[in-house]
Amino acid sequence: MKKILVNGNWFAPISSGSMYENDYENRLIRHKEKLFPEYHCAKFKIKIDSPFGKCIPDLVLIHRDYKEWYVVEVELEHHSLQS
Repeated sequence: MKKILVNGNWFAPISSGSMYENDYENRLIRHKEKLFPEYHCAKFKIKIDSPFGKCIPDLVLIHRDYKEWYVVEVELEHHSLQS
């Protein structure tokens, strides 16, 4: 199994079936400063309308200068994007 070394720490891939989506979301939030340094990152569980129907996204990324923002759907590898 391939691993990567980052700042003296080894990281190995894990199966997407080994964690719940909520746990993955929480990890993203916990490491948001390193993952999204130019953005505020927060949970965003509000029902919205889209061209694909109503949905409840997971996160929002808001640029620190408030010039752009993104609604984020977190999906594990083994989940269908269609449902």
